[in-house]
Amino acid sequence: MYTSAFINNKTVTDSAIKNYLEYWYVNNLANYNNKVVLGNYCNDTTLYLYNENVTGTIRYFKAYERLNLLNQPTLKCPNTSENYGGNYKLKIGLITADELNYAGLISYSSAHNSFLPYIQSDKSNYLYSMNNRYTMTPYYYSRNSRTDSYLYYATQGYYKGETALRVTLIHPVINLKSDIKITSGDGSKSNPYVVE
Repeated sequence: MYTSAFINNKTVTDSAIKNYLEYWYVNNLANYNNKVVLGNYCNDTTLYLYNENVTGTIRYFKAYERLNLLNQPTLKCPNTSENYGGNYKLKIGLITADELNYAGLISYSSAHNSFLPYIQSDKSNYLYSMNNRYTMTPYYYSRNSRTDSYLYYATQGYYKGETALRVTLIHPVINLKSDIKITSGDGSKSNPYVVE
């Protein structure tokens, strides 16, 4: 068992992606388990009711306000009052949309408004990819003809929301112990860090 419960002791059902990440960790990183520490992973499900219609069918999450409206990412995880999501400790998780912003990716609305998203995107960024990659940050959900949830994802140097029903890639994240030494590499795709 490589994971622990939510910090706030919520009773939750494991998601398919959490089960997959743990399976991948056990099969690929188990030999390095003594170098990986439990990390705090944030699934910010705090609601931001921006532009909610009369019937309440669309609800945006707080990341929408932070990233799309204010451009104020944070690494602090709010204590959500919802019975899902929140801050939890695991050996492996997914990157957040806030972390994408801190790493230099731009919001799709900024890229789209420039009409030059591919030119503005920094192709040397280690998170730059032509493939869509989900984060663990919820964007919004709607209850129209069907229930549909949207997550932030990264692609081509920017991030935006996409339905969680689509099959796509992910950005796994681990946290190394603070006393781990880097023996070589510069952290680039072509020359990644090698740790002792």
